[in-house]
Amino acid sequence: GSPCAGNGSALGVNGEPLTPVTLAYTTAPAPGVLMTSAPVNAGAYRVAARFAGNANYNQKQSAAATITINKAPVTVSSITGGPFTYNGQPHAATVVLNPAIAGYSVNYTGSITAYNSPNAPANADMYTVTVTITNSNYVLSGTGTGSITINKAEATVTAAGNTCTYSGSPCAGNGSAFGVNGEPLTPVTLAYATTPAPGNLLTSAPVNAAVYQVAARFAGNANYNQKQSAPATITIKAATSTVAITPPAPAQYSDSIALSATVTPGTVGGSTQTGSLEFFINGASVSTSVGAAAINSSGVATLASVANFRVPGNYTVSAKFTSTNPNFTDASESSPPLSVMQEDARATYTGALFASTASATSTSATVTLSATIQDITAVTGDLAYDSYPGDIRNATVTFINRDTNAVIATVPVGLVDLNDKKTGTATYNWSASIGSCASSPCSATFTIGVIVNNYYTRNSSADNTVVTVAQPGNNFITGGGYLVLTSSGGQKAGDSGKKNNFGFNVKYNKTGTNLQGNINTIIRRTEPDGVHVYQIKGNSMTSLSVDATTGKATFNGKASIQDITNPLVPLSVDGNATLQVTMTDAGEPGSSDKIAITVWNKAGGLWFASNWSGTGTVEQLLGGGNLIAH
Repeated sequence: GSPCAGNGSALGVNGEPLTPVTLAYTTAPAPGVLMTSAPVNAGAYRVAARFAGNANYNQKQSAAATITINKAPVTVSSITGGPFTYNGQPHAATVVLNPAIAGYSVNYTGSITAYNSPNAPANADMYTVTVTITNSNYVLSGTGTGSITINKAEATVTAAGNTCTYSGSPCAGNGSAFGVNGEPLTPVTLAYATTPAPGNLLTSAPVNAAVYQVAARFAGNANYNQKQSAPATITIKAATSTVAITPPAPAQYSDSIALSATVTPGTVGGSTQTGSLEFFINGASVSTSVGAAAINSSGVATLASVANFRVPGNYTVSAKFTSTNPNFTDASESSPPLSVMQEDARATYTGALFASTASATSTSATVTLSATIQDITAVTGDLAYDSYPGDIRNATVTFINRDTNAVIATVPVGLVDLNDKKTGTATYNWSASIGSCASSPCSATFTIGVIVNNYYTRNSSADNTVVTVAQPGNNFITGGGYLVLTSSGGQKAGDSGKKNNFGFNVKYNKTGTNLQGNINTIIRRTEPDGVHVYQIKGNSMTSLSVDATTGKATFNGKASIQDITNPLVPLSVDGNATLQVTMTDAGEPGSSDKIAITVWNKAGGLWFASNWSGTGTVEQLLGGGNLIAH
């Protein structure tokens, strides 16, 4: 930066120095530009000495000499910067020179991009930085290159879920990507997968009801790395199912019930309802399932025949739909009431038609009232017949005096055969009063009706019967022998072909004031553990009626029942059973005589009938023996 001066001299003819001598500087090459002082900047110059002359010498200028100022060396100490992350702004390198001069320029060249500029780059790339000395007084010594890196930035990528109801159409999510300055980035794609993670990748937006995940994906570009968002949730809810129950028709106890319901919608977006309907009928405190059926292509499910052994009354039917197609919800519904009515029954009076008072002076008699009660299913020819039997034990029987409409008694029904629940019997020992009369013997008639109630119904005057009660005359019956059983009935019906032995003697005392007598009958019956022998004994007679003209007689009494299979260890079966015997004395020698023996247990069930017709005990010819009625 200092002047680089030349030198000059003038000498006379005798070698004496001449003054003053001045120097003139010019740029090179000739003729150059005259300078006002010695040069400072690097370059080539010319210098000439000038003597202005004096009294003895003329002015004179020397020939030009050369001055050279060489350029000073400059080294690049460092090129630094970064690494930077893309932010949309230029990023310049920092250059340090030795010596520090201002006269230099920088150029940036991209390694991936085509960028080549003296301006600081902004986009992501690795750039070569080249330093050029622009000060003409200096020259670069050594290398003048370096590099800077602008790394790719991370985009902000977000996925948005969705909530839809199944319709058969895709339920799409959404996604976005934004740069560091909030600029939108494209393209953004969406990836769908089933749950739970990791799930299965889907090729498009989901359609079917379920829970899915969706993620937004930005593929990246020159300034941003590729990136996937955190997953968002897509929920496709099942389409709502509804159940409509067809109101059930009223049904009698034991008759089957048909239940039907329709599930809607049937088809949505090409997907059809599938599943089953379970039907319930409410009980005393909770609803009880009565069965399930799959819905058909029309959405209808039917239980054609539901067993119905419910107490008559009103019930609520409900249905629960369980979908097997996940695109549809389960559903439930309750219907209008189901009316369960009483089942039809038929009643046949089988009790005593005539009874004597206990003595010739007594005004009351014990009358055995009995009736056979049948579920309508047991009466095949009846117009009300149906093929759905119930349990006749769920009936009650009311014996009623139709003359006064006074209820005599309401009693349960017992089975005739434990394996047949369609037919039963009911019995009651009624103390009937005949009152007084002007002349003995006194008598009275009663119209007796049979009313069936509870789970069954029957109350018809066609079932009425007339029972006569009279003071006795000099009646006497006796007999002994056996029957060969062919159609025995009751819970302990005897084996066909086996003997039913009997013997009895019933009469009034001499004064006609007390009924005396006894009966003994033996029944043989095969049971799962072998043949059993039962003995029925009666010695408490309650009534006796004899028609000496026709030879017909009926007597009733109380009896005890024992199992005497092992004669050494008899077993009590029942006490206070009711016994009834009807007979016909057809004269001697007794081969045409007939007898019918009926025993009811104390619960009212038919325990034994010697010859059961289906509704009553019919007299049967003796297999041997004789009957006498007076």
